[in-house]
Amino acid sequence: MFCPNCGATVREGAQFCAACGGRIGSASAATAAPAQPAPTPNPSAAPAPAPTASIPMPGGAPAAPAPTPVQPAASAAPAGQPAPVPGAPAQPGPAQPVAASPLAKELFSAPNMQTIGIAAAIGFGAALVLSLFPAIAMNSYNSSSFSVTSDSSIGQALNGMFVSGNGINFFHFLFLALAMGLGGGLHYGIIDTSYTSLDASNMTSFPLGLTGVALLVGTAFGAYMFARAKSTRFKYTGLISGLITALLPAVVITLLAAIAAAPIADGSTIVAKYSGATIRTFFMAYLLSALGALAGYALAQYAPDSKTVFGAAWQWAHRVRGFVRTVTAVLAFQLALFFLAGLVALFVTAFSGGEGVMILTFPVTLMMLGSFYFTWATFGAMTISQSGQLPQDASLFSVNLNTTVWPIWLLFVAFVLVTFVVALRTSARNLYDRAYMGWIHSWKSPVAVMVFWLIASLLFEPLSERYTMSHTMSIGPALWYFLVMGIWAFLVEVVALTFGPTMVVSMPGFWPVLVGGTVRATPQQVVDYIHASDGMFGKWPTWGAPSAGVSAQPYAGGTSAPSAGAAPAAPGAPAAPATPGAPAAPMAAPTAPGAAPMAAPDAGATAMTAQQKKYFIIGGAIAGFLVVFGIVYGVLSSSLFSAKSVANNYVAAIASGDYDKASSIANPHVDAAQSVLLTSKASTGENTRITNARISQTTNNSDGTVTAQLTYTLNGKEVSTDSIKMVANGSKFLIFKNWTVAEPLVKTISVYASDAPDGITVNGVKVTAKNATNNDAEDSGTYQLKVYPGIYKVGVPKSDFYSAKTVSVNTNDGNSGTLDVQPTDKLTSAIQDAVDAKLDECAESTEAEPSGCPFSYSTYNSQKYRNFSWSIDTYPEVNYISLSDGSYDTDYDGKVTVKYEYHYYDGWESEDDWNYFSADGNFTIKDGKVTVDLSSSSY
Repeated sequence: MFCPNCGATVREGAQFCAACGGRIGSASAATAAPAQPAPTPNPSAAPAPAPTASIPMPGGAPAAPAPTPVQPAASAAPAGQPAPVPGAPAQPGPAQPVAASPLAKELFSAPNMQTIGIAAAIGFGAALVLSLFPAIAMNSYNSSSFSVTSDSSIGQALNGMFVSGNGINFFHFLFLALAMGLGGGLHYGIIDTSYTSLDASNMTSFPLGLTGVALLVGTAFGAYMFARAKSTRFKYTGLISGLITALLPAVVITLLAAIAAAPIADGSTIVAKYSGATIRTFFMAYLLSALGALAGYALAQYAPDSKTVFGAAWQWAHRVRGFVRTVTAVLAFQLALFFLAGLVALFVTAFSGGEGVMILTFPVTLMMLGSFYFTWATFGAMTISQSGQLPQDASLFSVNLNTTVWPIWLLFVAFVLVTFVVALRTSARNLYDRAYMGWIHSWKSPVAVMVFWLIASLLFEPLSERYTMSHTMSIGPALWYFLVMGIWAFLVEVVALTFGPTMVVSMPGFWPVLVGGTVRATPQQVVDYIHASDGMFGKWPTWGAPSAGVSAQPYAGGTSAPSAGAAPAAPGAPAAPATPGAPAAPMAAPTAPGAAPMAAPDAGATAMTAQQKKYFIIGGAIAGFLVVFGIVYGVLSSSLFSAKSVANNYVAAIASGDYDKASSIANPHVDAAQSVLLTSKASTGENTRITNARISQTTNNSDGTVTAQLTYTLNGKEVSTDSIKMVANGSKFLIFKNWTVAEPLVKTISVYASDAPDGITVNGVKVTAKNATNNDAEDSGTYQLKVYPGIYKVGVPKSDFYSAKTVSVNTNDGNSGTLDVQPTDKLTSAIQDAVDAKLDECAESTEAEPSGCPFSYSTYNSQKYRNFSWSIDTYPEVNYISLSDGSYDTDYDGKVTVKYEYHYYDGWESEDDWNYFSADGNFTIKDGKVTVDLSSSSY
């Protein structure tokens, strides 16, 4: 039977409760102790529950435990001394030396020191191993970049979260990732005070990641494993040991973070150190380690009948009663959905943005992403706060959420379903454990849930940055979010106290889902072990009454733990079955009252079953695959698929003269006519290409791009002023970034060749005005040409009529040149012949002013002149040729004779005259032939 005041188990017929001292009364004495439902439930056959009567199990009547009289245990007399007689006065004895405190001897015993060391080592090792994955990703980002193309609060939280820079190696990233994953803080210490842009007050605090969870779970695992094997008491040895255990990983992590401070360099000069050795890192490492160690020690005391801490936590969660059980169930389902939301969000964010390497950051980013989506799905809000600005809340109902909302609504539906299932499981538990059922207890679990989410929202979830003392920013759940979670928890109590029990009874087919919500009986040997170890804290937790003769035993002087060899021997009975059943039968009384507490149940059984070995091998194989995959992925991301690799391939193509390949790697973004020199034909010739080309370093920009610094030799000089800007454009093979050249390595050379009538040649490639980037090339004679870095030899096409000395132009310190084009003697002769032929045509005219000719005869009365005939006595010689505009001039030595008839009073008479003239005009060269025209104004 149970006490109606506190719910503790009391023996049949007792008038007072041994736990709280309250009077039980005759009405309560008739109430049978609630038992667990039978393995084959039939809730539909059960009668309706009543507030004061016990609820029969589905399929049968409740089974009452056998009466267990509790007898106080007498303390054993020390060896060699008579047992004390009750009521007799104490007899003086010989003086005894001052003995060490039994608690101190147990606390600092070799087995407990071993437990402390191993628990700390396992926790630290688990956190360090998990930090390898983000370190690999961060090392990959160091040669590329990371960017989430979104204006949402998620994008603001993720962009710039990972550190990169010159001189940072893998071990820097490892310990930076360790501090980040623990929810610690990072800051940089200034070395060069001349850099005023750096502020020593900076601080970045990260949300808790899976690395911190690994530290907590690993510490709990080690503490449970050895505390259980050594039968270490939790009260007070485990309490103090847990706090001591936490110091070790906290100190080690902080020291390693200080030693592995990452350099921040300007070129080759270190100006600051970026370190995770902060007070927040130490505090978070200590807090998580302490929580894990305390949980491990506590579970070794209160659930020692499991082989691992995971099984112990499962057993404890199913044996605990009252609002603690409700809180445990609510938080367990909520956190499971929290992790699932983070996992889905991580994959979606990584693959949708072409950031496959982001998956390796799961120890740092998964819980943060889960915080965003879980908060939104539960009608909370993420607050973005910046100094000097009003806070901005982003919620599911915000117009500025800037993210796809249907997955959040889907998560909301899943959360409502999970909350309803938890409420029905709570209803099922209340049917069989009515001691903590009622509206009077309904406030307890909501308050506990609110406290949990308040602490999580303030301590574990926000991402904050302090750039200077006056500039801070933080992203995290709104301060009022814990009230929302308290409302959801209260709805669980409302359902459990109203229509929940009716639904449970009316749905027998749903019972396998709800049976896990009922309270399992704590095996009697566990109850006896807890009582014998003096592990009780007042009325809570109520584990049940110990067997007859079992009572709290003091610390045995000189022993390090409750004695493992004292009678009764610890039975190896298994834990209670999953389906509710009757409590385990009480154990036989010890043979000698006052004996030392018994050993932890089944403490010596360490062999794994075949199924456990199978799971261990599968888990190890999966972990090994993930490690190998992460390493291979990191190597490929930082080498073959990195921005630096693409830049190296691009530069190698230019250096080898394969300009066609370079243009295929990076589109030069010029018109087809203007890219005539961006082909492999333009790379021919001796000593025309760059040599010793290499990418000296890469820099990640704040906008997600990467700048690759290039160094090469040109014209006997080393050039280090060029760079290539890279941007991630989609993905390759789903998980690798597709790096492309955003700003190709294209230069401009300028050639002035106004006297080149048929264009010019650049490294043997013919170029005309249409191939220039400037529109006035034909008129100005200046060619602006797009080229790759190199040396370009400029000349003119091979011709019999003009020639020019080759001019060398390079893209470094001599990117312009002038081409001096001169006409050949053959051109002069050809123009002279063409001019003479034109003059002969003019001489055939019978007009006084031959059309288009450089000579004529002026008449004052055309009626008096007739029969003109021309003859050229001397042809003028060509003395000037302009190739720029295709013009020519002659001297003034041309002589022409004209004959005509003039009408006098007595008739027509023959006359003649002569004159000097010159010729000028334009010439053209086409298909190896020269043609000219004559100006009529050159006489």
